[in-house]
Amino acid sequence: MGVINLNWRNAGRIALRIRGEYDAEAIYDCLDIVFYNGNSYIVKKDGITGITPTDKGENWQLFATGGEWQKIDVDEELNEQSTNPVQNKAIYTEITSLKKSVSDGKTLVAEAITNKGVQTATDAEFQTMADNIGSIKTDPTLQEKSATLNTTTTKVELTPDENHDGLSKATVSIITQNKSVSLSTSVQNVTPDNGNVLSKVTVPAVTGTAVVGDVLATKTFSSATGINKTGTMINYGKQTVDVASGGVNADTDDTHSLVNVPKAGYYDTQSKLRVLNSDININPDELIINASTALQTGYT
Repeated sequence: MGVINLNWRNAGRIALRIRGEYDAEAIYDCLDIVFYNGNSYIVKKDGITGITPTDKGENWQLFATGGEWQKIDVDEELNEQSTNPVQNKAIYTEITSLKKSVSDGKTLVAEAITNKGVQTATDAEFQTMADNIGSIKTDPTLQEKSATLNTTTTKVELTPDENHDGLSKATVSIITQNKSVSLSTSVQNVTPDNGNVLSKVTVPAVTGTAVVGDVLATKTFSSATGINKTGTMINYGKQTVDVASGGVNADTDDTHSLVNVPKAGYYDTQSKLRVLNSDININPDELIINASTALQTGYT
């Protein structure tokens, strides 16, 4: 005889029960045995009705082949060493598994009850668990709480006061502040007032109309045209600039001769233009022209 595989989870009865000839209208439970077509079959789970016994499937299992009904003994104690023909060893294994399943289930139920505020041991009796479930509050006493965060208080934990079961609403807020600064030649640290949090800092845009050609080469500047730009104006300060031969462009009137500056750039009071005597018909003593009279241009 092979091992009987009983897929059941009913700890109410652990003994075999012989029910006689199979009756299609009867209701059979796990461990019931019936006689059908010369063989005996054992029920594998509770509540079987109208299902013909067979040696296949999840409802019946072949118990014995042929023969007449005989009285058989069942061990009083279930154990793994049983040699009884009804295979109490298989039943013992199922019972052991069932006990573990019940124990695991009680642990989960106890933890769920405890999480609802009623302390319950994992090995408590089922009646104790049932009583504790009835003690769970269905109309808890709740309260609302609020807190304000700032640069000093960056974290807060909201918990219910004594005699309250929990929070119905928790509100956390911050006090924001806007600030503005003016442009400066030095670094400015913008910080909020005590207890506030900056939400916006306003800094005015850079103004000015200078372009790179207005500023000396190697000098940097910022204006509406850009930030930290480098100038391109050539520096002729303290220099004598030659006017190319034949390139003099001069205007004269009754009292003056005006020579155009030959090169764009920066000229200071020590800058000079030098012209060949043959290129201009004026008094040689006046050939050295002080640039401060009309020739200084550009930005410093």
